[in-house]
Amino acid sequence: MSQTNDLYEAGATYKACITDQMFAKEADNKSGFRVILTVRPLSRVKDRKDTTGATEECPHDECEVSIRIDTGDDASMVRAGKDLQRLGLDDDDPRRFHPEHPQALLVVGKEVHVKFNAVGAYTYCNLAWPLAKADIASLLQDGDDIKKKMAAARAMPKHKRDAAKSK
Repeated sequence: MSQTNDLYEAGATYKACITDQMFAKEADNKSGFRVILTVRPLSRVKDRKDTTGATEECPHDECEVSIRIDTGDDASMVRAGKDLQRLGLDDDDPRRFHPEHPQALLVVGKEVHVKFNAVGAYTYCNLAWPLAKADIASLLQDGDDIKKKMAAARAMPKHKRDAAKSK
């Protein structure tokens, strides 16, 4: 069974709403930044494989999601970039999450999914990006493209596949 704290079950997925956002620089790391989102859980998803399905009541205590951007670590930037893109960032400027940026990307009010995790007595939450079930009509429509890409990837020499993974 999953660990729990007083409010949320570790490993469970919750629907949540972003209530505040900020962009911060880490004081002790010149290359570190964070996009910090305050989220309020709305409901607990009963089946993590079907996030559009049934939910149940949950506490509504706000928590923070921190997306760390370490400009000295390419892997960190790729991970953060994926989260920020899913939130709506359509360019490579995460500073737009600062509410006072001239071209600010405001996500307050946006509904997201979060997952709580526990490490000892400490509980934290991260954004969660559940998969959506593919309906057969769209799957068949996109099928030829998927087949072509799979065949091209399989035909690619191993050293080129490995180089593509590291990008």
